[in-house]
Amino acid sequence: SPHYGERWARHWLDLARYADVTESWSDSKSPAWLYRDWVIGAFNRDLPYDQFVIQQLANDLLPGSRPEDNAALGFLGLSPSYWKELQLPPEIISVTVAEEWEEKMDAFGRTFLGLTLGCARCHDHKSDPVTAEDYYAIAGVFASVQLVDRPILDEMAWAPIREAREKVKALEGKRDALKKAKPAPADLKDQLAAFEKDIAAIREATPKYHTATAPAVMEAALFVKPKDKGEHGTKLDYIPGVARDLPMHERGDPNKPGKVVPRRFLSAFPGPDGSPRSLDHGSGRLELARALVEEAAPLSARVIVNRVWQHHFGRGLVPTPSEFGPAGEAPTHPALLDDLAARFVANGWSLKWLHLEILTSATW
Repeated sequence: SPHYGERWARHWLDLARYADVTESWSDSKSPAWLYRDWVIGAFNRDLPYDQFVIQQLANDLLPGSRPEDNAALGFLGLSPSYWKELQLPPEIISVTVAEEWEEKMDAFGRTFLGLTLGCARCHDHKSDPVTAEDYYAIAGVFASVQLVDRPILDEMAWAPIREAREKVKALEGKRDALKKAKPAPADLKDQLAAFEKDIAAIREATPKYHTATAPAVMEAALFVKPKDKGEHGTKLDYIPGVARDLPMHERGDPNKPGKVVPRRFLSAFPGPDGSPRSLDHGSGRLELARALVEEAAPLSARVIVNRVWQHHFGRGLVPTPSEFGPAGEAPTHPALLDDLAARFVANGWSLKWLHLEILTSATW
């Protein structure tokens, strides 16, 4: 039933802090429902959970990925943007930007790992094996992306649409300037009508002109800088194709930088060489996503298994589904959770398999 995807997507969209209506603070012109529909479709076709995770963090970086799956990037693309009054000095704006990075860290940690990473912004986590260095090692990934609208068509189909939209934008700019002209020309109505006619002609002549773009991200490092000499205020300098490592912030204050931490995964999940995976290809999003379902697979699997159990029975095997650390509650049946998680991975991370196993096994 297609309603299976609709029902289970609701639970995931709550974790992704999703809303159907585009928030007033968003600069995006893309409809949020593209992400919603992608999640529904992923559940209905039983996209393996490991791929489900990877596509939401880095579909655009996957070799051979489909452009329509860029809608998956809404997990990051719909992240909150906080108000920044750029007439204020960089010292104030940098704090707001750091708050945005913390929001992404918190959503990332709670959703995929059941860990509260945000606590480590100011100090080593008091209960979980997460250090302040761990926090800034991953926050550098989120400091290296920019919220953008991305096409869900391939480049060949999108190129004429992009060109047509640029022409329309230029005409609309001239039209709006004409409306503000003082004094207004005597033939104002005729000139405005001509602009509207040209705009309509371009739209009608361009196939799929009104195809929606998806709220997503692109590779671009953000630097908060003062405006040019002689100007008052702040500028947000995004550098496309560039990634950055963040310095540690003393007590979470970006105006008190410490040593720079190279981007890497959590030190609690070392790779085969005994060190945490480096996240140094571009922003590091793709490596971060893969680390979640490789090095951290035992925890990631337990977290999603527990969420499915919770929504079937009203209470998870771990009663605090987004807090698996000592600050949360211990599992009531740890061996059952371990067994389900191990067999879930062995069965290709299939959520449909997991539902059937939970509901039909005679052992429960």
